[in-house]
Amino acid sequence: MPRAIVEIETGCAPTEALDYLADFSRAPEWDPSVAAARRLDDGPVRRGSRFELTVKAAGRTTPLVYELVTTEPDTIVLLSRSRRLESRDTITVAPTTVGARVRYEAELRGLGWSRVANPVLAIVFRKLAARAAEGLRGRLNEISSARGAA
Repeated sequence: MPRAIVEIETGCAPTEALDYLADFSRAPEWDPSVAAARRLDDGPVRRGSRFELTVKAAGRTTPLVYELVTTEPDTIVLLSRSRRLESRDTITVAPTTVGARVRYEAELRGLGWSRVANPVLAIVFRKLAARAAEGLRGRLNEISSARGAA
Protein backbone atom coordinates (compact mmCIF):
# COMPACT_ATOMS: atom_id res chain seq x y z
CA MET A 1 0.00 0.00 0.00
CA PRO A 2 1.52 3.34 -1.01
CA ARG A 3 2.05 5.56 2.01
CA ALA A 4 3.64 8.95 2.56
CA ILE A 5 4.37 10.69 5.84
CA VAL A 6 5.52 14.28 6.16
CA GLU A 7 6.13 16.45 9.19
CA ILE A 8 5.99 20.21 8.96
CA GLU A 9 6.89 22.85 11.53
CA THR A 10 4.74 25.97 11.33
CA GLY A 11 4.14 29.17 13.24
CA CYS A 12 0.39 28.42 13.16
CA ALA A 13 -1.25 27.49 16.43
CA PRO A 14 -2.23 23.80 16.52
CA THR A 15 -5.97 24.51 16.38
CA GLU A 16 -5.47 26.99 13.53
CA ALA A 17 -3.54 24.44 11.46
CA LEU A 18 -6.00 21.62 12.18
CA ASP A 19 -9.06 23.76 11.44
CA TYR A 20 -7.51 24.87 8.14
CA LEU A 21 -6.68 21.31 7.08
CA ALA A 22 -10.05 19.88 8.17
CA ASP A 23 -11.71 21.94 5.42
CA PHE A 24 -10.53 19.75 2.54
CA SER A 25 -12.12 22.13 0.02
CA ARG A 26 -8.95 24.19 0.58
CA ALA A 27 -6.68 21.42 -0.75
CA PRO A 28 -6.07 23.17 -4.12
CA GLU A 29 -4.43 26.02 -2.16
CA TRP A 30 -1.55 23.74 -1.17
CA ASP A 31 -1.70 20.48 -3.16
CA PRO A 32 -0.76 20.90 -6.83
CA SER A 33 -2.30 17.51 -7.70
CA VAL A 34 -5.78 18.75 -6.71
CA ALA A 35 -7.31 20.48 -9.72
CA ALA A 36 -10.57 21.39 -7.94
CA ALA A 37 -12.36 20.83 -4.66
CA ARG A 38 -15.72 21.66 -3.20
CA ARG A 39 -17.63 21.03 -0.02
CA LEU A 40 -20.69 18.82 -0.41
CA ASP A 41 -22.54 19.97 2.71
CA ASP A 42 -23.16 23.15 4.70
CA GLY A 43 -22.51 24.42 8.19
CA PRO A 44 -19.38 24.12 10.27
CA VAL A 45 -16.79 21.55 9.23
CA ARG A 46 -17.42 18.55 11.47
CA ARG A 47 -17.37 14.78 11.58
CA GLY A 48 -19.37 13.64 8.54
CA SER A 49 -18.47 16.67 6.39
CA ARG A 50 -17.85 15.61 2.79
CA PHE A 51 -15.63 17.05 0.07
CA GLU A 52 -15.29 16.27 -3.62
CA LEU A 53 -11.74 16.60 -4.97
CA THR A 54 -10.64 16.28 -8.58
CA VAL A 55 -7.14 14.83 -8.46
CA LYS A 56 -4.78 14.86 -11.43
CA ALA A 57 -1.99 12.31 -11.66
CA ALA A 58 -0.17 10.57 -14.49
CA GLY A 59 -2.16 12.47 -17.10
CA ARG A 60 -5.55 11.46 -15.67
CA THR A 61 -8.10 13.18 -13.49
CA THR A 62 -10.00 11.27 -10.85
CA PRO A 63 -12.91 12.53 -8.75
CA LEU A 64 -12.67 11.46 -5.12
CA VAL A 65 -15.22 12.08 -2.38
CA TYR A 66 -13.67 12.40 1.08
CA GLU A 67 -15.49 12.24 4.37
CA LEU A 68 -14.17 13.61 7.63
CA VAL A 69 -14.47 10.46 9.76
CA THR A 70 -12.50 11.45 12.87
CA THR A 71 -12.31 14.78 14.64
CA GLU A 72 -10.34 14.97 17.86
CA PRO A 73 -8.60 17.96 19.43
CA ASP A 74 -5.28 16.98 17.84
CA THR A 75 -6.23 14.63 14.97
CA ILE A 76 -8.49 14.45 11.95
CA VAL A 77 -8.95 11.58 9.52
CA LEU A 78 -10.38 11.91 6.02
CA LEU A 79 -11.40 8.82 4.07
CA SER A 80 -12.26 8.31 0.39
CA ARG A 81 -13.35 5.01 -1.10
CA SER A 82 -14.37 4.23 -4.67
CA ARG A 83 -14.60 1.03 -6.70
CA ARG A 84 -10.89 1.17 -7.51
CA LEU A 85 -9.23 3.23 -4.80
CA GLU A 86 -9.17 3.90 -1.08
CA SER A 87 -7.40 6.92 0.37
CA ARG A 88 -6.95 7.66 4.07
CA ASP A 89 -5.40 10.93 5.24
CA THR A 90 -4.54 11.24 8.94
CA ILE A 91 -3.45 14.66 10.16
CA THR A 92 -2.10 15.16 13.67
CA VAL A 93 -0.89 18.38 15.24
CA ALA A 94 1.22 18.94 18.34
CA PRO A 95 2.20 22.21 19.96
CA THR A 96 5.77 23.47 19.69
CA THR A 97 7.44 26.48 21.26
CA VAL A 98 6.74 28.55 18.12
CA GLY A 99 3.49 27.05 16.80
CA ALA A 100 2.75 23.50 15.73
CA ARG A 101 4.22 20.37 14.25
CA VAL A 102 1.88 18.93 11.62
CA ARG A 103 2.19 15.23 10.80
CA TYR A 104 0.38 14.30 7.60
CA GLU A 105 0.09 10.60 6.78
CA ALA A 106 -1.55 9.64 3.50
CA GLU A 107 -2.26 6.05 2.52
CA LEU A 108 -3.50 4.99 -0.88
CA ARG A 109 -4.65 1.53 -1.82
CA GLY A 110 -5.82 0.10 -5.10
CA LEU A 111 -8.88 -2.10 -4.75
CA GLY A 112 -10.00 -5.07 -6.83
CA TRP A 113 -8.02 -5.40 -10.03
CA SER A 114 -6.37 -2.05 -9.31
CA ARG A 115 -4.30 -3.74 -6.57
CA VAL A 116 -1.84 -4.95 -9.19
CA ALA A 117 -0.92 -1.31 -9.84
CA ASN A 118 0.04 -0.64 -6.19
CA PRO A 119 3.84 -0.74 -6.84
CA VAL A 120 3.58 1.79 -9.69
CA LEU A 121 1.04 3.79 -7.73
CA ALA A 122 3.53 4.01 -4.85
CA ILE A 123 6.16 5.72 -7.02
CA VAL A 124 3.72 8.29 -8.44
CA PHE A 125 2.10 8.81 -5.03
CA ARG A 126 5.38 9.62 -3.27
CA LYS A 127 6.26 12.23 -5.89
CA LEU A 128 2.83 13.85 -5.55
CA ALA A 129 3.08 13.74 -1.75
CA ALA A 130 6.46 15.51 -1.79
CA ARG A 131 5.01 18.33 -3.90
CA ALA A 132 1.95 18.56 -1.63
CA ALA A 133 4.19 18.72 1.45
CA GLU A 134 6.09 21.69 0.03
CA GLY A 135 2.82 23.39 -0.87
CA LEU A 136 1.40 22.75 2.59
CA ARG A 137 4.53 24.08 4.31
CA GLY A 138 4.34 27.25 2.22
CA ARG A 139 0.61 27.76 2.78
CA LEU A 140 0.79 27.27 6.56
CA ASN A 141 3.71 29.70 6.69
CA GLU A 142 1.64 32.24 4.70
CA ILE A 143 -1.23 31.87 7.18
CA SER A 144 1.13 32.25 10.12
CA SER A 145 2.80 35.32 8.57
CA ALA A 146 -0.53 36.95 7.74
CA ARG A 147 -1.70 36.45 11.34
CA GLY A 148 1.58 37.94 12.62
CA ALA A 149 1.22 40.96 10.34
CA ALA A 150 -2.36 41.65 11.44
